[in-house]
Formats: sequence, structure tokens, C-alpha cells
Amino acid sequence: MKSEFLSNRELRIFKHQIDRPSIGVSGQEKIKNSKVLIVGAGGKGSAAIQHLAAAGVGFIGICDSQIVEESVLPRQTLYGHSDLGKQKAIISKQKTAANYPHSHIAIHNIYLAEANILNIISDYDIIVDATDNFSSHHIIDKTASLKKKPVVFGIVCDDTVMISAFHLKKNSSFLQLFSSESEYQDKASHPVNLTGDVILYNMAGNLMANEVLKIILDQDGILDGKVMKFNVPAFQILIDVF
Repeated sequence: MKSEFLSNRELRIFKHQIDRPSIGVSGQEKIKNSKVLIVGAGGKGSAAIQHLAAAGVGFIGICDSQIVEESVLPRQTLYGHSDLGKQKAIISKQKTAANYPHSHIAIHNIYLAEANILNIISDYDIIVDATDNFSSHHIIDKTASLKKKPVVFGIVCDDTVMISAFHLKKNSSFLQLFSSESEYQDKASHPVNLTGDVILYNMAGNLMANEVLKIILDQDGILDGKVMKFNVPAFQILIDVF
């Protein structure tokens, strides 16, 4: 097994992944050559960060301006009690870089807004929208459309994880899925905790990371113009076209 792009150590680390017929050496090279920005390093985002780094994504950006608080610890497993009061972007970079030194981690320790988003997303291939409010989703969606950047989107609605992908071949968008803030608020309610927060948010982050890898590898089944609704307690999956 040889590669001009992957080191011998990376070939050893990712051997099982490379052995998958759907990936191979060329697929692993694509993964390493990808630049992915995760906006929001909370429950969904922190899980996505870890799994994308573990998969070998070569350049990961983390955009978040919040600090670690006690209330987030049950659903944001990247952080612990010793991290309380510290910036999520900084802590997530430190921990991810320590565990996955083959990934370069950049941080944008800033709240993403109209005034700065163009400069931040320009250097990335794929945007992961792990935010939790309509205005942030809308800004990311609008700017990604302008810059022709694919977006992987995920939210937790009660006990259901919703995942989709925008601005790919079908040029679908967040506003096609949620046409107004009131519609978004009706569906994106607070979890009712039939399943623990840690399961819901980690599941969402895992599925978002999986969607990113599918896009990088141009695999079948990308949620382009579709939304997957996974009711976690019932293990029911529904895929809708919008």
C-alpha cells in the first residue's frame, strides 16, 4: 500500500478504513485533502469534530465563541469539569489535536455574523452547521449559497434527529426546509428527554460527520434535497424530499 500524499504512519492508522472498498487509498487521500468548518462546538459540533478528525480529515476549522458551562456537560462529552469557564473553541482544538495529530485544527473564536462569515468560510470545502438558532442557520445558508459551499445541517427536535445537506447538485437550501423562523421554532423544540441528551446530540454529530464523509467521497445516498428524521427511542427513520 503506497501513497504520495499519506505518510506511512497514516497508512497504518487508517488501514481498516482504507481496506473498505468504498474508500481505498484514493478515498483516504480525499479525506485528508478536505477542509471542513464546524460552526458550533456544542453537543452536535463537538461530536462531529471528533469523528471527522478520527476519520482523517486534514484541516478542520472550529467556530464558536461560547464558554463551557455546567449545564452543557451532559450533552457535550468533549468537555469536562476542569474545562468550566474556558472557551469551547480553544478546548476543542487542544483535545482534538492531542488525540488526532494528523489533523490540522484552526479556531475562529468568534460569533459568526454577517460581518465576518465571508472571510471565515472562504477557505473551507464543506460547512457543518451545528448551530441552534434560526438566524445563524439563515446566515450560514445564505453565504454558503453565495460561495457555492455545501452545508451539512443537523438539529435535535424532541427525540428526533434531523439531518440534511444543502447547496449540492439539487441546490436545496435551509429556507426550503424551514421557510420562516416560526416554522423552525415549532419543529426545533427543546428535547423532552425520553432519551438522554448525550445520546441525541452525539447521534446528531455522528450522522453529520457521516454526511460530510459521503460528500467528500461522492458516495451514494447523500441527503441532497432530502431530510432524514431519526426518532432515536423508537429507532424509526423517515427520509422526506423537500
